[in-house]
Amino acid sequence: MLALVRLCLLLVCLKGSAAEAELTPPHDLFMLTLNTNYTLAWDWDQSAAGSDSATFTVQYTGNHQLQKRNPKWTTVCAETSGRSCDLTRSGLYYLGCYTVRVQTNLNGSHSAWKSLQFCPNKDALIGPPSVSLLPIGQTLEVSIKDPEFKMSSLRNVYSRVRYNITYWKEGQEEQARTHSDVQQDWVVLDNLDPSTKYCVQVRINLTNRSRIESSSVLCERTGDTGTLFVFDSNQ
Repeated sequence: MLALVRLCLLLVCLKGSAAEAELTPPHDLFMLTLNTNYTLAWDWDQSAAGSDSATFTVQYTGNHQLQKRNPKWTTVCAETSGRSCDLTRSGLYYLGCYTVRVQTNLNGSHSAWKSLQFCPNKDALIGPPSVSLLPIGQTLEVSIKDPEFKMSSLRNVYSRVRYNITYWKEGQEEQARTHSDVQQDWVVLDNLDPSTKYCVQVRINLTNRSRIESSSVLCERTGDTGTLFVFDSNQ
């Protein structure tokens, strides 16, 4: 009798293990990033669940934790029905590296975990700066504003922020000129032709970073004279 009970328990365990192994895990994981906004997204074959609704659980851990016997995993999204999970407010250190994983849940069964590596400093896209142009005589005044970070700020993360400012006569982009490694967020472009439309594009220059978006191209016409009128308020 005891042997029969053990056999039944073994069959139940094997059935449960087989169901878990057969449950399709998520696939095609990728991070949607912009500045310090991070969202894990994935795909999953709904046909594997039939008419049932699957949910997903997302966790992360610092890569240093993986050296431990029992890494500490933090759950960000528990049994969500969507195909994405927002990690923006999870406290990920910008200069750290993490393993982010997701698992399928269905009728009490769980799939294997699928994971990816994520290092914000290397992988997150830095958005474009905001740029405005103001024509003053035969010059163009360029004002630059850093992209907004939901958590922290660009200059809190990077101690060295520079700009590459590229400008050209409209229709003559092949003759563009560039001011590189500009520290100021306010620059005057001079030696321009009068009554001529110039286009300007700005890109943030950060050391060892390539995933940076340039600003949209702005075009503005210079004035018809190089004379600047300065009014003295003391007169």
